[in-house]
Amino acid sequence: MPKDSAPDLPPNEIRVSSTRSVGSCIGHAASFLLERGLDPVVMKGLRGAIPTVILSVEMLRRRIPGLEVVWTLEQHNVVDHFEPVEGDSEEVVRETALPSITATLSLNQLDRTQPGYQAPLPPELVDEKSLTELTGKRPPGFEDVELPSRGGRGGRGGRSRGRRGFRGN
Repeated sequence: MPKDSAPDLPPNEIRVSSTRSVGSCIGHAASFLLERGLDPVVMKGLRGAIPTVILSVEMLRRRIPGLEVVWTLEQHNVVDHFEPVEGDSEEVVRETALPSITATLSLNQLDRTQPGYQAPLPPELVDEKSLTELTGKRPPGFEDVELPSRGGRGGRGGRSRGRRGFRGN
């Protein structure tokens, strides 16, 4: 579906793709909850994005005190129609079931009777972080401060010298 025809998302919904980083998801959800005051926040992910949603929510639960979660598992059926290349063959129809997960996050009380409800963690298990630490944004006035360098060539091992095995003739 082209982006122009995509349905408008509610302002409190985050759709996670399989290529989106966990840090990005945490930053957006924290910003929605703590900065914009959107409550509840809904995170959704299909197929390969499911682990990203789970990890993001679990990390948020350990950083934001009093965060309640309701998990929902769903299955979306997608029907693909393939038109024949040759004029005499039939149209091929393929139906695919896509697993998805939805996490509803709230600082207010959610419905405790729902099957996927998770109560807030006890305070001793929460390592509270500020919005700046969760979103990765720098505080006002510190945008121009240089961070320490990790060294040349990316700082993670230098340049590759290839395989150091057999060097025979």
